[in-house]
Amino acid sequence: MTECTHCEERVKFKARERHQQVICNVYIDGAWDRVEHFHEPCYADAGMPFGEPVD
Repeated sequence: MTECTHCEERVKFKARERHQQVICNVYIDGAWDRVEHFHEPCYADAGMPFGEPVD
């Protein structure tokens, strides 16, 4: 189970639905630290904390 970093609700994957999510690999001082997941609208609401998403 993965939770949205912004709204703290579950980020669900459903094969037949095309909900978008933003997955951010977070690096600190050049070393991987963690992964943060966002619903697509939540990422925009949060002010795109890690920059513009890339497809």
